[in-house]
Amino acid sequence: GSVSGGATYAHGTIAPLTATPEEGYSFSGWTVDGEPYEGGPEIGLEMTAPRTALASFNLNQYALETSAGTGGSVSGGGTYDHGETVTISAIPEEGYGFSGWTVDGEPYEGGLEISLEMTGPRTATAGFTLNQYALETSAGTGGSVSGAGTYAHGTTAQLTATPEDGYSFSGWTVDGEPYEGGVEIGLEMTGPRTATAGFTLNQYALETSAGAGGAVSGGATYDHGTIAQLTATPEEGYTFAGWTVDGQAYEGGPEIGLEMTAPRTALASFTLKQYELTTSSGVGGRVDSGVTYDHGETVTISAMPEDGYTFAGWTVDGEPYEGGVEISLEMTGPRSAL
Repeated sequence: GSVSGGATYAHGTIAPLTATPEEGYSFSGWTVDGEPYEGGPEIGLEMTAPRTALASFNLNQYALETSAGTGGSVSGGGTYDHGETVTISAIPEEGYGFSGWTVDGEPYEGGLEISLEMTGPRTATAGFTLNQYALETSAGTGGSVSGAGTYAHGTTAQLTATPEDGYSFSGWTVDGEPYEGGVEIGLEMTGPRTATAGFTLNQYALETSAGAGGAVSGGATYDHGTIAQLTATPEEGYTFAGWTVDGQAYEGGPEIGLEMTAPRTALASFTLKQYELTTSSGVGGRVDSGVTYDHGETVTISAMPEDGYTFAGWTVDGEPYEGGVEISLEMTGPRSAL
């Protein structure tokens, strides 16, 4: 600072003195004639002898008050000398991001760390915002995923995998790694995340069986929606009688196609063939009457001559047949005996 008023004065006059502080300083007091002297920056001294006057000044100190919004804190507040440059830092808590400074009531540009020159009392407030993270979802062939979006830090995102008809959920991949869970899972959002749901095409067993007298081909495991081809093959002497599919009668011939939309069963039935044995006789005798017989059955027939006649021989299926009055015929088709 400085003092004005020093000069030569006549005895008994009053010398006016003024102490003027420089910027950043404050007047602190007088020392007059080597002794403390009460008074403000302006005083008047009676000149009754030569006198000395010293004005003292102090460097100003200012408070820097800091504060923080929800989600963080500030380091660096306190009391500082005039002209001092003070560095303060904003410290976000986990899950928060720094959003900006307000200094002396006005927005202030700067990052997490700023420097303020202390030319007076100052205030600084750091703002913070809760982080928001994107959850990206995807689905493999055969289904879809719901739950993608943007979530605040620490919230739980609910995801649901929905298989299409004929598909089953096979598992999650979260942030590039396998993730255990069913079709519904909850993910804690502590950063950007990705989730992919996998699906597999259903496969169903077609169990086949056959009744006596035949066989069935085509039983296997099939993808959902495919057509399974079945063939019923009768054994010799049998005919195909029909299908029973999933416990119900099913119309169709020996070859059918079944759409596989679930596990299925198919039973082929067969019936044993029956043949007619036609018998006749010439003049002078008779033969047992013919009837109908099962395939493979052995039938015994007898020729019975009338009185005065002798058995002369057989004609079977239009051809001469060796044998006596009683012969046995295997029924492998319709037959005739004379």
